[in-house]
Amino acid sequence: MNCNARSYYQVRLRAEQIEAARQQVRAAAEAVPLNFEAIVGGELRAIEGLQAVQGLAAARAQYLSAVLDCNRAPLQLVRARTAAGVARGGGSRRRQRAEAGTVARC
Repeated sequence: MNCNARSYYQVRLRAEQIEAARQQVRAAAEAVPLNFEAIVGGELRAIEGLQAVQGLAAARAQYLSAVLDCNRAPLQLVRARTAAGVARGGGSRRRQRAEAGTVARC
């Protein structure tokens, strides 16, 4: 599979991960006030409210991680393409010209 296809599928996968994490955050955020109402009403123990808050924090952390991974994907693609260009002897035109002696090397 070439870099473009791999990148496309990684972006799609990460977009799905973001949506799943977003739904988890939404569900956890809805659960917290319900748990606190149940605690006040004597239906739940305080530890269960704490667990709901911890679940919300974990869901938010997972969402943030998914967004960061999605933002890293284009950078990883550029890095892979650059490494592949260097390995093939390609690279930037400036570097090629420098190696040919048409541009002064720094």
